[in-house]
Amino acid sequence: MRKPTLFLGGSTDYRNYYNWRKDYLEQIDNIDLFDPYVKKWDSEARKNEDFHRENDDYLLFTISGANIFSIAELIDCSNKRHLSTIAVFDYDSIKQAGLRINSFKAVEKMVILNGAKTFTNHEDCIAYLKSIKEIA
Repeated sequence: MRKPTLFLGGSTDYRNYYNWRKDYLEQIDNIDLFDPYVKKWDSEARKNEDFHRENDDYLLFTISGANIFSIAELIDCSNKRHLSTIAVFDYDSIKQAGLRINSFKAVEKMVILNGAKTFTNHEDCIAYLKSIKEIA
C-alpha cells in the first residue's frame, strides 16, 4: 500500500500566491503532494512539473483568475485523465478580479462533462481529498 500522489496545479496569485497551496500542504497528510511553484523557473522546474502532471495519481487545478495556461492544462487533463482530474473554481477570487463569471462557468461545465470532479471552494475539495484511501 502507498499514499496516492497529487499535483497541485492551477492559478498562482503573485500577490498572495501561496495561500491556497499552503492550506492543502498543511491539512492533507494521506496524500503525497507536489507543489510545482518554485522561485526560479527554469528547464529543470518545467521537467519536474511535466513529470508530476503526467504521473501523479490525481491532478488538482485551482482556477482563480485569468491564467490562460492553467485553464488550458485543466481542459487538457480533464480530457485525457478525467477520472483523476479535480478542479476548484474560486469564484470569489474571479469576481474580485473583475472577470466574467459566465466564461468560467462554461469552462466548469466543460470539465464536468469531460468526467472530472469540480468544487467551488477549497474546504469541500480538501474534505474530499482527505477521504481518498491508499493505493495497493
